[in-house]
Amino acid sequence: MNTSALKYPPEARVQSQSLLLFDTIGSQWLQLVLAGLSLDRYALTVVDSTEQARDLLEHGDFDVCLAAWDDNHADLHGLVEVASRGDWYIPVVVAYSSLVSQPLEDLMACGASDVMDVEDISNAGIERLLNNAAMRGRQMRKLVSNAAIDQLTGLFSRRYIETHLDRLMSGRRREEIHASLIFIDLDQFHRINDERGANAGDELLRVVANAIGKSVRELDIASRWGGDEFAVVVNSTNPEDNLKIGERLIGAIRSTCANDSEFVSASIGIAPLEPTTETVEQWVAKAAGSMQAAKSAGGARVTLHAA
Repeated sequence: MNTSALKYPPEARVQSQSLLLFDTIGSQWLQLVLAGLSLDRYALTVVDSTEQARDLLEHGDFDVCLAAWDDNHADLHGLVEVASRGDWYIPVVVAYSSLVSQPLEDLMACGASDVMDVEDISNAGIERLLNNAAMRGRQMRKLVSNAAIDQLTGLFSRRYIETHLDRLMSGRRREEIHASLIFIDLDQFHRINDERGANAGDELLRVVANAIGKSVRELDIASRWGGDEFAVVVNSTNPEDNLKIGERLIGAIRSTCANDSEFVSASIGIAPLEPTTETVEQWVAKAAGSMQAAKSAGGARVTLHAA
């Protein structure tokens, strides 16, 4: 059963596939899968625990995941969520047993790409199913990649950085995360935009975005949050280091716009990811609140969130 709206002709092929097999049913099912594949076309990784599968999907590079489903496999929802999170989309094809109690609608509600009965796995055209899923995955990753870039400035988009923040929040359950969120708001943008027009405002945003992009490290994530606001995630929680980063950003924006007849600076708020921060929304509120405090104090300054 293929529920996707994206269709591919029989001749469409992904020449080489990296395939993750998540086996919770047993060796007989695995033998049926292997018997139905041209093994020279696949780089196979086989795991039998949800924890292993989640870790590989989050950190690995797979074209498709084929997961077994039975009544003991209760975390398919979480597995599919990891596979479809962020800028990498890995389609999950679910092989289910006719003995399971959950209806097929539950499988698709999880976000599964396709489903198939394990009893039909030897003659169900498994290679075509996996090929279509892999092609769909590549198409989805392309769409996600396009959505990840702000078309005006070339920085990452708000959608992308929100996904990145969500990853950091989820990742700290497994490891210690050192990260801070920086919010940047241009102090004089609206007046310049009103007096000179939208084209001049857009050009100013592009110039500022270029300055921000050049001022952060490669491992940092710089984005346009919306309007004249920008957001940056840095790998630092040290207050002194964060203050230096913020001041460097203000200096870069001032220097870039120094030749403009209008003085342009920015108000910056910085909030580290704290143990008491439970959601992305709380983290964003702390950074945005610090930015507003900087603007209320006259702008052209950095305000650190006080725990």
